[in-house]
Amino acid sequence: MIDRQIKILLIEDNPGDVRLIKEMLNQAMPGQFDIACVDRLEKVAKILTEMNVDILLLDLGLPDSQGIDTFDRVSVNAVTLPIVVLTGLHDNVVGLSTVQKGAQDYLIKGQVNGSGLSRAIHYAIERKQIEEALKENERLLQEAQRLGRIGNWAYDLATRQITWSDEVFDLYERPKDLGPPTEEEEASYYPPEQVKKLREYARLAVETGQEFKYDIVVNLPSGKIGFFTTSMRPVKDKDGRVVKLFGTVQDITERKLSEEQLKESYQRLHNTLVGIINALSISLEKRDPYTANHQRRVTQLACAIAKEMGLSDDRVEGLRVAGSLHDIGKIYVPAEILSKPTKLTSAEFEIIKTHPMGGYEILQSVEFPWPVGQVIVQHHERMDGSGYPAGLKDDDILLEARILAVADVVEAMSSHRPYRPAWGIDAALGEIIKNRGILYDTQVVDACMKVFKERAFKFE
Repeated sequence: MIDRQIKILLIEDNPGDVRLIKEMLNQAMPGQFDIACVDRLEKVAKILTEMNVDILLLDLGLPDSQGIDTFDRVSVNAVTLPIVVLTGLHDNVVGLSTVQKGAQDYLIKGQVNGSGLSRAIHYAIERKQIEEALKENERLLQEAQRLGRIGNWAYDLATRQITWSDEVFDLYERPKDLGPPTEEEEASYYPPEQVKKLREYARLAVETGQEFKYDIVVNLPSGKIGFFTTSMRPVKDKDGRVVKLFGTVQDITERKLSEEQLKESYQRLHNTLVGIINALSISLEKRDPYTANHQRRVTQLACAIAKEMGLSDDRVEGLRVAGSLHDIGKIYVPAEILSKPTKLTSAEFEIIKTHPMGGYEILQSVEFPWPVGQVIVQHHERMDGSGYPAGLKDDDILLEARILAVADVVEAMSSHRPYRPAWGIDAALGEIIKNRGILYDTQVVDACMKVFKERAFKFE
């Protein structure tokens, strides 16, 4: 809860609605809100330069602007401010569009009271604070990468263009104004036998879809020799074709001299990642305790299934990270929908269905050593193609995402929710057995059943 008076800019041209909104908010929380008003869009930019504002309440129907165009024009002048749409326009398409474009909430006049509007305002401001915290955590991760001498690269198969992050330029002692190297220029950094090995790894990655990790020796322009460890992961398009190779590069030269120093560097990076994961989970928990607890329990089961299937410790750790954050995209979903005690409308469910892509977008710039973003965006895909957001099928869905999908369903069905009581673990296991090989991966379902029946798994 915000512990000071909140400054609101109300963009509304109807004097009656202005008076009613002020009265509603004052009755709900007397003295909590300081409300300034403008009746035209053309006045917004000027007033934002003259006063500090915490939030915008926006009517989409104004004398000088109508509909979604109103939101687009306001958001240009209020990039850092939360916006709650409060309008008489009852249009599900427009509502969904504004939420997808960044509105914290879409409220209809006459359908919200002072208490509901007050909550929406507080949630919107808290979410903006969460976003700023995420940006700071990302900055800390980038600093940790600099300290750990880690960079990332990409290779586009269609254009044959190489992309380097700033840290890779530093590692290879290449001036940034030269731009990334061509394939021939990059090959000149390596011994000939290593060039052949790297090209073989690339061929196998494209043909098999597998990820490779390996150490390389680099002949630097200064005459020094660098020892780097690098990874190569294929990136697929929606049709399952490999279109890009993505990887990381870390300088491990000092490890050759001191293993202990490398351990300390890795620990700093790991602690930063753990800190970001915890911050994201806590941020979501503040808005929706049900979702946060759900993430923890799903992660427990997903890791147990992965271990039963014989996944490596590294892949299990990557799944642990993805599971801990798989519903982080619900930060973009209005709190009123998340906690709704009754059945969602079709429009509300469409908003809920945006959360996998929302989670991917939040995390896509965070360079995890695992495909965390891909697992998160795929965790509602189904083996028969009936899932969302991309309708992927079978092996086009990452194994980690298939594991997460089963764990997600079992936990959700067996647990209490605001809109229904718990159905119990037997009903949940019955669901995955019934749809084994249809919606859910056969091997994953079998491992899940074994975890419960033979390993006596219980949610903590």
